[in-house]
Amino acid sequence: MLQPTVSQLSLFTNAIAQGRIEVFADSSGRSLQDNVDEDIKTLVRLTSENVLEPRMRLWANDQCLVVPKRLIGRSLFAGASATLAQAGWPIVSRRSGGTTVPNGPGILNVSLFHQTSTIDPSSAYEPLTVAISEACERLGIGTVIGEVSGAICSGAYDISVQGRKIAGCSAYRRQQKRVHWLAHAVIFVACELEESLSAVSTFESVMGISGDVVKERHANLCEFF
Repeated sequence: MLQPTVSQLSLFTNAIAQGRIEVFADSSGRSLQDNVDEDIKTLVRLTSENVLEPRMRLWANDQCLVVPKRLIGRSLFAGASATLAQAGWPIVSRRSGGTTVPNGPGILNVSLFHQTSTIDPSSAYEPLTVAISEACERLGIGTVIGEVSGAICSGAYDISVQGRKIAGCSAYRRQQKRVHWLAHAVIFVACELEESLSAVSTFESVMGISGDVVKERHANLCEFF
């Protein structure tokens, strides 16, 4: 079993902190749900204060599955949630889209807060994917942006190395005179990847969500250090 280490997480955290965006690390002890909700609270605060410069939050969570809020109202959710909680994977929700992703040791969450003049999704995701890709380049790792077939929460802004997904992204916006974005990424740095993927597969199977998760289409970033 892979044992995630502080040094592996720190290596990537330090690499992304060398970028052009102001970074703040958030290690405050909160509940699983409060950790996720802190993104929305930060977005609201920065919007109300009209902070123009991008900000990036780096944070981690204890072991759980994070699902889009739209799934909570489904009839099978209560049973699926109970099943995963018994297996040590409690369920928490987020405002952004996508599907189910894991949190836990060895997984880094990167949340980017920024403004645009358009609701075009590419304008939300591009600064985030560029920042992550540049951090990987500092570690000598080349990345590709694009959907990875067979990956969990697969989408156009997947980040992969050698065809294997190491990060996925989702976004949420608040619109006033300008569009205020929360663009979020979950990065597999040094996690128990097989267990994490199995938990996601179990939850989505109980929920009746179709789609095959292919273990070989995922990787921990530390495999390429």
